[in-house]
Amino acid sequence: MTCLGAGYRYYDDETLKRLEKIAALKRIGLNLDEISAVLDLYFVDATGIQGKEKVLEILHAQLAKADSQIQDLTAFRRDVQDNIARMEQLISEAQQS
Repeated sequence: MTCLGAGYRYYDDETLKRLEKIAALKRIGLNLDEISAVLDLYFVDATGIQGKEKVLEILHAQLAKADSQIQDLTAFRRDVQDNIARMEQLISEAQQS
């Protein structure tokens, strides 16, 4: 990268490719730590397979985490519904007394 006047910067082709790859990885949901873990893999392997395999591993981990969070939220929702039903029952019983 070279700084030019008036705040402009000139990026070489490799830097532009890295910036484009970072943007693409952000679009599919990787955070900066995850991007940092995979970015160089795309540039040491011309096929990009190593980078793609690492991204796939990260995406599988994200999916497992999401599934776990969904299960936790589903259980929480069920508990809240049960508590609502209990409170409604207690109110109904108190009103009938």
